[in-house]
Amino acid sequence: MSALLLLIIPSALAATLTVDADPDAGADYTSIQDAVDASSDDDVIDIAAGTYLENVAIDAKDVTLQGADSTTVAIVGDASSATLSIQDAEVSLAQITFLDGKRGIVARSSTVVTDGVIIQNNGGATNGGGMALLEGSQATIQNSVIQYNSAGDGGGMYLASDATAVVQDSNISSNTATGNGGGVVSEGTLTLTRSSLNSNVADGDGG
Repeated sequence: MSALLLLIIPSALAATLTVDADPDAGADYTSIQDAVDASSDDDVIDIAAGTYLENVAIDAKDVTLQGADSTTVAIVGDASSATLSIQDAEVSLAQITFLDGKRGIVARSSTVVTDGVIIQNNGGATNGGGMALLEGSQATIQNSVIQYNSAGDGGGMYLASDATAVVQDSNISSNTATGNGGGVVSEGTLTLTRSSLNSNVADGDGG
């Protein structure tokens, strides 16, 4: 019995996978997506300083993306999709900047926690340029900044009717919407604590 346990328990332990854009740095991967694809539930993906030109998708995995510092770690997407797409997953994000996607982050049927994250310069979606919480997703946003994003509605953030978000010690600013809600459009449940919305602009209602 003890021998069997020794064989089983290590396989259940969480692993740390390292990512560095520099192929000579000796990290496990140079691509965040490759690390995500190789990960298992509860793994930590440790991302070194650098610029990562990719749109990342996390599907049905519970993982943590931990950057070295949000001022030095940037995931730069393109307008084809969100910089980070999360589906049926529980994901923690820390010390990363998300740039230039159709959305910064979109979550579907997922739980997301951010800490020290910057979501900036994303746009082109119908709703939720910075972040969109769809299909019952839940988010806790801490010590984070959502700025200079754009969308039809909810330039900074959009919550669908079955979504929930708690925003703590964060700032949502300088986002724009061609429709309503330059900063946020919430059809769900939004709680703001020690957080600010400022300098957001909408062509319709709700700057």
